[in-house]
Amino acid sequence: MDTKAKKHEVAGAGAPTQEESHLLKSWMGQPTHIFDRRSFLEYATAMAAAGTIQYVAPRMVVAQTGGELSPVLTVTPGTVQSVEATIGFDIYGNPSQPPTMLAIACADFDVLVHLANVAPRTVMHVRGTVRSPANNTGSAFTLAKYMTDANLVISAVQGGSNPPTALYGYSHGGYWATRYALAHPSQITSLVLIEPALFTTTAALNARITAAQVSGATEAARLTLEDIAPGNPDNPTLAASIGAFYQSAPAMAGYLTVRRDNPVTSSELASLAMPVLLIKGGASAVSNMVDQAAALIPNSQVVTIGGANHLTLQTGACAEQVANAIMTFQGGGA
Repeated sequence: MDTKAKKHEVAGAGAPTQEESHLLKSWMGQPTHIFDRRSFLEYATAMAAAGTIQYVAPRMVVAQTGGELSPVLTVTPGTVQSVEATIGFDIYGNPSQPPTMLAIACADFDVLVHLANVAPRTVMHVRGTVRSPANNTGSAFTLAKYMTDANLVISAVQGGSNPPTALYGYSHGGYWATRYALAHPSQITSLVLIEPALFTTTAALNARITAAQVSGATEAARLTLEDIAPGNPDNPTLAASIGAFYQSAPAMAGYLTVRRDNPVTSSELASLAMPVLLIKGGASAVSNMVDQAAALIPNSQVVTIGGANHLTLQTGACAEQVANAIMTFQGGGA
């Protein structure tokens, strides 16, 4: 299937067209908004921030093949109440089948559409973002509370306590996935890290924290983008989008502070015993993060996506290659 989705821009997007409503009613029994896969959660987050949309009903990802619209999969939202935060998550695919993979901070990944057509996947939104609002106080942002958030989401979608789980993380999501795997090694069946932010310097994190505190979340995001994709002409637009994804500038500063104060050490990486898949872009300015991790993690393998940079690894251009690498690693897509 050609999965180039029908696009709806954030500005002025509203109710579905008559054609879209008819399709959705026949497939889901109710009308809803349609999003292209790339901007699905970005758009929904913006609408939620404006108070014009609620995360209470399943939504669907729709592909356009020629002139025809066809359903790809549903995205079912949910929340769990954690300590000083309400944590949002989405189940990509059939919500009646317990997902066995948790993706952390990977909300807009086209690769999840490919993976969810094999088996459902859960995306957890980290505390401090619009989908997982926390109290804007220092006490709401601690490593222990982030670990509790993941525990609660995994238990909510899979049932029981400490069920076996595969973790998936890209960039800063790779940091959180690794942190959780270190805290619960017997629970994690495998770990997929796409250019994980495991070696961000204290100086870089301090600069981003200061930027968030003084100038706002967009400026902190801009500094991040200049580190990972220097000179990219789209960085200003992307920075505004990333900044809007956070609940507030203080929340972003709190989130970054937890990362700064809890670096993943070389000895911790060497202690990971579960299989680890590391994916990097062949044209990425930060592919060295994968090389450094691979040199330390004993049971790891590396896949390189030729021509990809850090940002394109999360887009449709690389989705099929990344998904195939993950499914091969997991023995067919479990």
